[in-house]
Amino acid sequence: MNENINHKVKELCRNKGITIKELAEKMGIAPESLSRAINGNPQLLTIRKIAETLGVSVTELFYRN
Repeated sequence: MNENINHKVKELCRNKGITIKELAEKMGIAPESLSRAINGNPQLLTIRKIAETLGVSVTELFYRN
């Protein structure tokens, strides 16, 4: 599951022309915290905030192309 989130967040960031660091800044968290979340076991609140900031649904973060 974590690999899917990590891959999908990076893919969505690329598509939107932003970096993981910029995403973290928009979320109001440290880039290191975002990195730990998408590479580890993120809390639902963090997943929701990532999705909201990227303008996608939570389910899209888990969808594999």
